[in-house]
Amino acid sequence: MGVYVEWKNQAREPDSQYIQYVYDNGKTMLVICFYKEQAELFNSPDIRSFEVDINYKHLSGTKDVEAIWAWYSPVHQRILPLLRVFMNSEDPALLTFMYYQVHKILQQRFGIELKWKHLHGTGLIGQTADQDWKNIIGFCKYLTKIDDERRPWQWQAKHAMRFCHVHFQRGVDKHCPRGGRNPRSRHHRMMSLLHARSQEEYIGILDGLQNEPGLEHWILHKRHLVIRAGLNQSCSAISQEDWNSMQSHTNTTEVLHDISYRWSGRYVTLLTCIKSCQKQDLVALSLYDTNTRFGVSIGYQDTSLTGRYPLASYLVRSSTRGIIYPKPL
Repeated sequence: MGVYVEWKNQAREPDSQYIQYVYDNGKTMLVICFYKEQAELFNSPDIRSFEVDINYKHLSGTKDVEAIWAWYSPVHQRILPLLRVFMNSEDPALLTFMYYQVHKILQQRFGIELKWKHLHGTGLIGQTADQDWKNIIGFCKYLTKIDDERRPWQWQAKHAMRFCHVHFQRGVDKHCPRGGRNPRSRHHRMMSLLHARSQEEYIGILDGLQNEPGLEHWILHKRHLVIRAGLNQSCSAISQEDWNSMQSHTNTTEVLHDISYRWSGRYVTLLTCIKSCQKQDLVALSLYDTNTRFGVSIGYQDTSLTGRYPLASYLVRSSTRGIIYPKPL
């Protein structure tokens, strides 16, 4: 109820509105949040793809999750949240609804037509995410929905998804808690899937691991056409050039998760979380605007696993200093 009231109050001032959409039928809940300035980023030629990640630790509800879309510019070393969606389920159908509603809001409210290169010949290449089937199916069924030819979600995945190599390595590490990392080691052979130069070589690596104990399900998973396409460009329908332009990890979203926890803590109520993210995103946009307009850097924006924490600390400290941002020229 509090979120609904806040949404209606914010709608009175659309230029500064953050809560863009609320859906709650008593069973399913979804809240889409972003500023107008974040929406306008989708028109930028610099954004060719983005990262998506699901956060399970931000909201207090047992089933509540936060989906964050984020962008990292390697040229300017900037990270930005594009939008946040709060839901009480990870059902693929709800995720498809999320993607489609964002598409509609951008089009109807902001005049921004989301286009996808593999469907329209121009536009976004796709997204980088982890190997979560719920998001994969949800995203790709949205693409099928807007595809004039209604090609199946599996086809969409091969043309628009790249999977996070950091998450892949974490999975490999779990299967190889002990042992070496030399070229003949089990760990090295599993990791070599990422670098196979052809689909045949990729399958050959899996065949060579067939007799390794405890890898039956892992091998079966990595053989799937959608999974192999997202892990290795040789198995994907995405061109080498476009593949290389996409992030190989979702560290940008993890940086933003870390910053969020420092602003609001973990496992907070929905309205508290939204208001905290609203302030956090405003700071990020202000710093981005200062950087792009005046060439003022907020410092080294390293999104590596070891480098993300100084940035998070900086943004939290900045939020308490009463920063006065330059007015737009």
